[in-house]
Amino acid sequence: MEVRTAGVVSGELKSLGYQVIEKVGKTGVVGILKNGDGPVVMYRADMDCNSVAETVNLPFASKKKMKNEQCKEVPVMHACGHDAHVTWMLGIAKLMSDLKSKWKGTLVLVGHPAEETGFGAIAIANEMYKKGVPVPNLLLGMHTGPIPVGTYLNKAGDRTAGAVQMDVTFLIIERILKFLQMHKKRERSFPTLTIILIFG
Repeated sequence: MEVRTAGVVSGELKSLGYQVIEKVGKTGVVGILKNGDGPVVMYRADMDCNSVAETVNLPFASKKKMKNEQCKEVPVMHACGHDAHVTWMLGIAKLMSDLKSKWKGTLVLVGHPAEETGFGAIAIANEMYKKGVPVPNLLLGMHTGPIPVGTYLNKAGDRTAGAVQMDVTFLIIERILKFLQMHKKRERSFPTLTIILIFG
């Protein structure tokens, strides 16, 4: 869960003068900056951590661990660009606060929890409007990607949307093992004889 990150996002938004609503969809954070009459523009940034061990030997590398849904302790880090996404959102928060004389309307910044599983989107959509978040005229979001620096790809509608969780179990048919035992060739590989069943 993104408890620490939610705290950082909330603190930064408050320091910039945003009205902050916390615990939206458990750990989501919403910052609202009202600046007169005008459209409501919402920007969302996913801020959840992923179960990935950060292997770089740098001072800021994550050493954090948490328990997953099966209560197994796993390493976690802000992978898949989530650290960049939160940084961009906080940068937008500062710029828009500093440039209030240049625009009118309401800016809504959403720190999106549990994006990788898909459950965060459902949770915040079910809660945020009930908690006083204004309905946007325009919703924006960005994601990192393997494109040249300075390039921005844009498309209306859904883009890179989807979340699928899948556990895969590999089972080797018992007769292959018996064959290997019978021929006492355990040290050799028989890729042409191996049958693997995949259950998803």
